[in-house]
Amino acid sequence: MPELCQFITFRTYGSFVVEESEVLRAGMQGTSFEWDEVLDQSARGQILKHHGAAEIVAETFAAGEKQGQYLLFSWAVMSNHVHLLLRPQSDLTVPQIVQGIKSVSSRKIKKLLGSKEPVWAVDYFDRYIRDENHFLATALYIERNPFRAGLGLGYPFVSRNYLDME
Repeated sequence: MPELCQFITFRTYGSFVVEESEVLRAGMQGTSFEWDEVLDQSARGQILKHHGAAEIVAETFAAGEKQGQYLLFSWAVMSNHVHLLLRPQSDLTVPQIVQGIKSVSSRKIKKLLGSKEPVWAVDYFDRYIRDENHFLATALYIERNPFRAGLGLGYPFVSRNYLDME
């Protein structure tokens, strides 16, 4: 297992209303898997349903890896959130990596859609990967997420690095 890997989830602006997020914080302690279930079922903030917007996000992930910012092991672009499993490779911190992805993709998505509305919520969730079992379970979780959310087996905005290993 690669060292110091992190599972990161961030969501689109408007994917939760304030009341929902407060209830989740109080009741679920905000674990990323629990939040993900709510996001998968939410009709709010689905800006990434637009394939052009989802493609921009996927291209932004690839560009960051190509620039040596991180090694990207697994990823998924959902309709209102994204998942990444990565290991930072440069002196950038995870908050800087997330901010960079959000900034670049937001600018391009706003241009594509002719919008001035925010694309991303300010927050994000991250968790260090503990061991090889946790790494594989997280990678599979990410790559199965579009299917579990009803987006189908052929959904194009997801890595397929670990599903084939099953």
